[in-house]
Amino acid sequence: MNIIICGAGKVGFSISKQLSAQGHSVTVIDQSSEDIKKINDTQDVKGIVGRATLPTVLENAGAENADMVIAVTRNDETNMIVCQLASSLFNVSKKIARIRTKDFLEGKWGKLYNKSNIPIDVIISPELEVAKSLYRRLEAPGALDNVPFANDKVKMLEISIEKNCPIKNIPLKDLTKKFPDFKANILGAVRKEKFIYLKKEDKMLDGDNVYVVVSSDQLNIILKAFGHEEKISKNILIIGGGNIGLNLAKMLETNFEDTRVKIIEKDKKRAEEIANELSSSIVINGAALDEDILKEANLEDSETVLALTNDDENNMMACVLAEKTGQTKRTIAIVNKSNYSLLQSSLNIDDLVDPRMTTVSRIMEHVHRGTIATVYSLLDGDYEFVEAKVLEKSELLNKKIKDSNLPENIRIGAIVRGKQVIIPGGNFIFEKDDLVVLLSSRDQLKEIENIFKTSNDHSCSIIYPKDFKIGKSMDDKSQIKDLTEVSADDLILDVGPKTLKEIKNIIEKSKTVLWNGPAGYFENPNFALGSYEIAKMIIKKNKDNSIYSVAGGGDTIAVLNQINGISDFNFVSTAGGAFLEYLEGKELPGIRALN
Repeated sequence: MNIIICGAGKVGFSISKQLSAQGHSVTVIDQSSEDIKKINDTQDVKGIVGRATLPTVLENAGAENADMVIAVTRNDETNMIVCQLASSLFNVSKKIARIRTKDFLEGKWGKLYNKSNIPIDVIISPELEVAKSLYRRLEAPGALDNVPFANDKVKMLEISIEKNCPIKNIPLKDLTKKFPDFKANILGAVRKEKFIYLKKEDKMLDGDNVYVVVSSDQLNIILKAFGHEEKISKNILIIGGGNIGLNLAKMLETNFEDTRVKIIEKDKKRAEEIANELSSSIVINGAALDEDILKEANLEDSETVLALTNDDENNMMACVLAEKTGQTKRTIAIVNKSNYSLLQSSLNIDDLVDPRMTTVSRIMEHVHRGTIATVYSLLDGDYEFVEAKVLEKSELLNKKIKDSNLPENIRIGAIVRGKQVIIPGGNFIFEKDDLVVLLSSRDQLKEIENIFKTSNDHSCSIIYPKDFKIGKSMDDKSQIKDLTEVSADDLILDVGPKTLKEIKNIIEKSKTVLWNGPAGYFENPNFALGSYEIAKMIIKKNKDNSIYSVAGGGDTIAVLNQINGISDFNFVSTAGGAFLEYLEGKELPGIRALN
């Protein structure tokens, strides 16, 4: 895709990095020559210095051919104008804008964002998204992160492996033997600051941060298996009453009825404002590092402390002070500088949250092609959890996982089929409407997109056999089996009657038929019926002048010769593979010479 990003700050930089790595054509616009230079020097993208609200600048960025505009400047109004120009002047099909101002996000102004007014397709509110992320962490005590997939039927948990973990040092393949109730997939881990995929033979070790996919109704069981039996905090202290702190407090008031929430806010006017918006939370005006203020907030009795100010250093120091009381069970700090993560373990802070990556993950959900929906970025976007749907025209339909074209280095966490959550094995067969939750590296996402992408772009569909004629050898007699009945030692040598009927129905409705390759091992009469019946059906339609027929490849011609049907096709090519390459648009030397 051709994508224009307006804004070269931390969010814009991260998005352009991920998109360019995935093979998209990316152009970044920003007024800061320094920020654009940084992008040009480090990424394979086009950087333009200029005001994105000027039509000429958007034109120079290639807006006329853009598939998407992502407006993530620091100014809401700028982002809104960019989307307006992209739609009105350049007819860009998809516009994404980062909007932070509360007034612009009020539900009663929802009619503002449509094709007739301000044509923004997706609005991302960073503060709201971070608050949701923090809430999910509090919802699953014992987990460093908790991300929902498939309408919350599936959870991805990030869990730290501690000394008391009962399932560490056990090969993953043996977990269900020792723990029969363990119904989850452990897909990967960060070990010594490096990500690794975990295989069945691997073990979880002390200090690992592992990524686990689990059915939502098994959440507490799985956390217990990892040695975590913490309860949802009853006393929560929030330091910082900005939009993140306010949104989080509102969520806690709504959903955690038995939890007491206190907020420390330095600015008096802001403290009064949020106190008026909250119903049961206590708001304290004062500095977070003031000893008297911390005493007033009962820091020692707080079970969870979240430091959510705009000052990274103050956030980390507040968590350190909370930890020094010896009473606090969990500390979480927002940090905008990625290098601070190196200090996390030494300062004994439980979790550092990067708002930038939360925003990037939400934006990336709306960038991927095909049926990929939810996206959650790990390790600065190097790896991503995605949710994708298997549609009727997907090439995965009716295939086993082990026989699919999915890249080798991906891990399928769970399949949601209706109300059922399945932890699949290699013999699992994909069905229509399956939701697949998987983990992939960034450089494989494009391939995954293509696999899950339907053939709707070209109004075509892929038909998979429902049954077969099989034998134990090429000279065997035929035996009919359904797709799910075929065993490992069976040779598939012809299509079955159900599949043949479907093929005939398609030919009956077609105006043009291109046939490249027989349906089976026609050299044995026991397996020739499918090929003969397809040929006879095409010939019949051709004689009625109801279709145009094309045949290609030596084996196809051999079938036609056996039934004397060559002359009953409109066009015949002896070249099979070359013939298909020509249809793909490749130039063939022989044809070039003739022309």
